[in-house]
Amino acid sequence: MKLKSRRQGFMLSEAVLALFVAAITIAILQSCLKIFDQVKVINSSENIRWHVINENLQNEFSNITVVKMDSQKIIYHKNDVKNNTYAIKYFQMKNGNNIIQRTTVGGGFSPIIGKLSNFKISRIGNDLMFKITNKQGIVTEMYFTNVQFQD
Repeated sequence: MKLKSRRQGFMLSEAVLALFVAAITIAILQSCLKIFDQVKVINSSENIRWHVINENLQNEFSNITVVKMDSQKIIYHKNDVKNNTYAIKYFQMKNGNNIIQRTTVGGGFSPIIGKLSNFKISRIGNDLMFKITNKQGIVTEMYFTNVQFQD
C-alpha cells in the first residue's frame, strides 16, 4: 500500500509569485524593446538628416568670403559669377520650433534645419564651426574648412 503525499501541486501563493515574476520580466523586456526601437528610428532618420544638411552646408560654404559674423548669424559673399550676399542665422520662433535659415539680400529665405534648442557659430583659425543642439539635447558640431574671412 502506497502512501499518497498530501502535496500534489503548487500552493496558491507559489503560483501567484511565479505569475508576478513573469509579469515583471515581460514588462521590463517590453520597455527595453520600445527603447531599442526608438533609438533605431532616431539614429537612422536623424543621421541621414544630419548628413544631408552637412553635405548641403559644405557645398554652400565651399567658396565664400565671410563679411560679418557673430555667435548666431553669419553674412557672406558667394564667390561665384553672381557674387551674391547671403546670411545664415538662428531664428527663434514663438512656438519653440527654432530654425536655422538662409536669407538673401532681397529678403527671401529658406529654412536649413528646424527643431533646434540652440545654435552657435564660431571661428577657429580659417575654419568655421557650427555647434547645433536639437530638441533632444544632441549636440552636433559641423566644421567648414578653408573659409575666407574679410577682416
